[in-house]
Amino acid sequence: MSHIRASSLRDFQEDLRWPLLADPFFSDIGVIDWRAGELDTEISRMLTVVNEKSNKCGAGVVVMPLRATDDLPDASASHPLLCQVTFLVLEHPEVNRGDSGTKKSALEIAERIRQVMKHRIFGGFSTPLAPAEPTIEAVEDPQAPVAVEVRFISRVGVDQAMTKVANPVFDYDTVTAIMTISTTTPDAVLYYTLDGSFPFTGAGAVNAAAVLYTGAIQMEGEWFIRAAGHGDGHLLSNVNALRSTDVGDQTGDGGSLLGLN
Repeated sequence: MSHIRASSLRDFQEDLRWPLLADPFFSDIGVIDWRAGELDTEISRMLTVVNEKSNKCGAGVVVMPLRATDDLPDASASHPLLCQVTFLVLEHPEVNRGDSGTKKSALEIAERIRQVMKHRIFGGFSTPLAPAEPTIEAVEDPQAPVAVEVRFISRVGVDQAMTKVANPVFDYDTVTAIMTISTTTPDAVLYYTLDGSFPFTGAGAVNAAAVLYTGAIQMEGEWFIRAAGHGDGHLLSNVNALRSTDVGDQTGDGGSLLGLN
């Protein structure tokens, strides 16, 4: 499995829209990216305003954000990352089945998305998509908007910085906890926060409240530490967390922060 960088994940997101636009089936169906400006306006237009190109309206597809999650937090730095791809199919039945409508139901569009995307290869690396259940069934009510989700899952390889917040060593003479943060990624830089915020923003920039880790930290009273790291050519690590009340749990309540924006 090829290993990828954050920029390739962004390319993966870009690739999700173009196969549909290239398919003649979607020539009269709006396909928009969730990141488009004035998304609400775009959705309203594709459902109720006649398209200048096709003279049709009433149905459309929104390409939702690519979700990448790490379900192997204790794996090595190079390991598969679980990706979920979602297409949201929207239909205004009363308009769609009228003279200016596409006359393609939400479920027909959803099935076509499955056919087009399930064998697709993305971004120059092999990530075939597998359909993920369940699909939300459409309600056959001509007055009610219909929404159908079409989901796929895939695994792509990542090179991710690896960090761990270790259980503290207690100095019983001073009643302090001596906290260490470690990494197995060469040259990784570690940051931590004590105010509950994440060390990095969603764009991968260092949070102003984050402190560069340079050595063991002395903690007194109640405390809550979050730590994460990054290394050259690697995605941000998972966010590791530990509370004074949770000592004994090696993994804490770590979440995922992959810098995909």
